[in-house]
Amino acid sequence: MNQSRSVLKQLKYSSCVRYLAIGLSDNGNLEFTQKSVGADVEMVNYNTPGMYFTAYNPNGFILNTGVKVIGPCAAFPRFAFSWKMKDALDISEESLSLFFILEPPLEVLIIGKGETKSPIDYQRILNICWKHRLPVEVMSTHHAIGTFNFLNSERRYVAAAVIPPRRLDVHDEADEKATHLLLDRESQQSDEIPLLSPTSTKLLKSSDSKGDVIVSRSPLISCNLPSSTSLSSGSKEKT
Repeated sequence: MNQSRSVLKQLKYSSCVRYLAIGLSDNGNLEFTQKSVGADVEMVNYNTPGMYFTAYNPNGFILNTGVKVIGPCAAFPRFAFSWKMKDALDISEESLSLFFILEPPLEVLIIGKGETKSPIDYQRILNICWKHRLPVEVMSTHHAIGTFNFLNSERRYVAAAVIPPRRLDVHDEADEKATHLLLDRESQQSDEIPLLSPTSTKLLKSSDSKGDVIVSRSPLISCNLPSSTSLSSGSKEKT
C-alpha cells in the first residue's frame, strides 16, 4: 500500500500527466460516481477485477468504469491517466518516464500510435525502452487496446500508452494485406498467359467489297484455319 502511494506521489508531479481520470462528464466536470458500461465482447470477461477499454474515438477513450479519458491515455491494470502527448512522433524519453519508475517493473508496455499508417520512430522508442530494460510493443491503437484488455484479463502486469486515432480504420490491416496478396497472385497468373508480341503477331488476310482487311489472330486459337486456296477450291466444287 505504501509502495502504491509513493508511486502515485511521483506520478503526481510528473510533467507528462495532466490529471487523474477519475471521471469526466459531458460538460467537462469531474464526477466520482461509478457507472456500468455494457459491451458485447466475448474475448474479455469484464466481471474480473481490473480496468479495460470499452470504446474509443478520435476524441478519447471510455473505460469499463464509465470513465471518459479525453485525448491520449496512459492505462495501468487498475487506473488510468490522461497522457500529455501530441502525436506518435512526439513520444520521447521524458514522456515515457512514468512507465520507468514503477516498482515492480512492467512486464510489457503497449504503445498505440493511432491509426495504422501513423508515422512513428520505432527505433528511437525501442532504444529508449531497452535502455530502461522495459519490453515494448508498438502497434495501432485499435490493436493496442485489444491487446491490453486481453493481457490485463490474464492478470499480467502491463501498461498501455495509447493515442486516439484521427480517423477510424474501416478495414482491418490484416484484411488489407490479404487483399493485396490476392491481387498480386491474380496479376501473376494473368502474366503467365502466353501473349504474342507486336512484332510476331500473326495476321489473317481477308477481302471484302471495300478491300483487304488485316485481322490479328488470337493467341488462344490453337486450331489451323483453312487457307484461302482451300476455300477457293471448295467454292469451285460446289459450283
